[in-house]
Amino acid sequence: MGVGRNDPCPCGSGKKYKQCCERSKLPQATTASPGIPLLLRQASAHMEARQWPQAEARCREILAVSPQHADALYLWGTMALQLGNHATAADLLGKAVAAAPAPGALMHLHRGIALRKLGRPDEAALSLRQALQLQPRNATAHFQLAMLLQLQGQLDAAVASYGKAVALQPDNADAWSNLGLLHLQAQRHGDAETCFRKALQAQPASAQIVGNLSALLQLTGKLDAAVTLLRQALVRQPGSIPLLSNLASALMARDEPAAAEALLRQAIALAPGAALHRRDLALALMLQGQMEASVEQLHQVLASQPADNVAFSHLLFALLYTPDTTPEQLLNAHRAYGVRFEAPFQSQTPQHGNDRQPQRRLKIGYVSSDFRSHAVAWLFEPVLAHHDQTQVEIFCYYNNAVEDAVTARLRAAAGHWRPCATLSDAELATAIRADGIDILVDLNGHTAGNRLLTFVRRPAPVQVTWLGYPGSTGLQTGMDYRLTDRFFDPEDVAARGYSEKVIYLPRWAVFRPMTDSPPVNDLPALGNGSLTLACLNSLTKLGPAVIALWAQLLHGLPGARLLIGNVSTEEARTRLLARFAAEGVPPERLELLPKLPLSAYLALHQRIDLALDPFPFTGGVTTYHSLWMGVPVVTLSGTTAVSRQGAAIMQGVGLPEFVTYTPQQYLGKIIELGTDLPRLQAIRQSLRERMAASMNGQQQARDLEQAYAGMWQTWCAS
Repeated sequence: MGVGRNDPCPCGSGKKYKQCCERSKLPQATTASPGIPLLLRQASAHMEARQWPQAEARCREILAVSPQHADALYLWGTMALQLGNHATAADLLGKAVAAAPAPGALMHLHRGIALRKLGRPDEAALSLRQALQLQPRNATAHFQLAMLLQLQGQLDAAVASYGKAVALQPDNADAWSNLGLLHLQAQRHGDAETCFRKALQAQPASAQIVGNLSALLQLTGKLDAAVTLLRQALVRQPGSIPLLSNLASALMARDEPAAAEALLRQAIALAPGAALHRRDLALALMLQGQMEASVEQLHQVLASQPADNVAFSHLLFALLYTPDTTPEQLLNAHRAYGVRFEAPFQSQTPQHGNDRQPQRRLKIGYVSSDFRSHAVAWLFEPVLAHHDQTQVEIFCYYNNAVEDAVTARLRAAAGHWRPCATLSDAELATAIRADGIDILVDLNGHTAGNRLLTFVRRPAPVQVTWLGYPGSTGLQTGMDYRLTDRFFDPEDVAARGYSEKVIYLPRWAVFRPMTDSPPVNDLPALGNGSLTLACLNSLTKLGPAVIALWAQLLHGLPGARLLIGNVSTEEARTRLLARFAAEGVPPERLELLPKLPLSAYLALHQRIDLALDPFPFTGGVTTYHSLWMGVPVVTLSGTTAVSRQGAAIMQGVGLPEFVTYTPQQYLGKIIELGTDLPRLQAIRQSLRERMAASMNGQQQARDLEQAYAGMWQTWCAS
């Protein structure tokens, strides 16, 4: 092992060793002895030939004669640094600096590198700044200092140092890449893309840089560009497992899960033990509606990686889609998550110094990855906008790098906005404690981007889950309450479904409609004589049982057509047509439309007479949108919370007759309504008024604040 003259320099400059820190740049010797110059040359030659024992022997010979010989100490120190012996390197280089009458920039630079790698940041920063005083245009020193500043959280200073490094050394791919990551962290997406492209130009074969750039392109909605980039990279490196994985991720984001599945199976064949690829495969299967296969893959992941909380959350989410899963089975599975991930914290009894005054103004913290154009935001914004700031002080902890117009509105309405996507669970818990939060509210449950491992650390005295997940978190000590209503969770079944104590609100949630929504039109079937049924939910919810029942429906209503939304790729179209064909439904009975922008999506309802709720995972915000546009929804209610979501919404707007409890009732109700067009027209024209009357954000905020006050008083009295 070792570094030759034509190898990359170990200081991280990106240059060859002979062009950067080669022996010809050694500081001048400080001790004269007839044999020492020869020994130094021999030591340097041995290092270049990677003959490390011989090089060390020559250095020892010099130091035996002259213990404070700075050049020998420096030479041996850089050798130790190259070999990864950082403690030895720091010691020897420190002695070299002390021994030299005028230590050179390279002595300070290499000592700074060794100290940084030893985790001694203050000393490292001092050495690197001393190097820069001597050589202000030393690109490597700027790069090393930037890495140190980034590690210390001094991000603006790190950006400035990286900028100096790349200005002096434009081909330093690592500096460009790290600078891009800092811009990405600060939401400067354009600057981040520029940096990643500069890094890729300097190092075209780097799968890591391609991965960073493709992730950014996906984040900013440039899915086609991400796919093209990754496919081009795979032509150069056809067996690259990271590239296969990244391309699969981009294809899933582009709604091509079958293509992603093929790539992930290829990656697993190349690296059978890579649990991450198997976890992604489970997601690809889930997106194709293959829930049983997805669950099987996730069980394999957890067998080899029991601490993979993301895989466990994926598993629990997949179980919600399984028609035969009972409330007891769901609860047991969720409790198993709590047992596994709360265990490391069971012996800790967190002490909270919050002021135990029952009537004081409370600090409420909301934690979510969905403060953006997302279903949760449609339900959360009416409450956030109407919170009584004299009674509650609001903190929003946003666990996502994506920002849009909805994010801007939520940030403006929140008293305090805390981006936390880059914080670890422990760091986020510390930040929440520092803010003095009284009641911490989870808005994710087991959906993507959740921070349940922050909640297990008990950063707040009272912890609550609400809104984002139709089920329990499974946490025994990390979550105290679940907020719901009696439509969503009737008292006789709530006890079988949750590890948390259930707190009932008059309404589980209220909905914020788009302010410039299209108007409600007359029932389309009155004009065209043909009944249009529709489902605009996620395709993931359209499992085999749903398609089989809808096929029966179409056979029973020969003049009706079924419109299905979110069919954005040829892959998805082919898959759906094949599944319906297997049930005897020809393609002309179906209209498959892609995912649309919000305004066009709402206007699409003007073509729909009656909406069909999928099952067992019924619609939420999709149902609210449908009702706002005058289209009622027939729903099939079951025994689990996820299967009662549609029922809760329909009962909440005063239409309990649209709730059915068996597949035959579901079919019968749709056929009954489909043959009574005047009734559908009357309901259509009343729905927006019904919705407006029930969607009172101000009242919802008061009800929520009252619930928080009750929880707080209970804690104060405990």
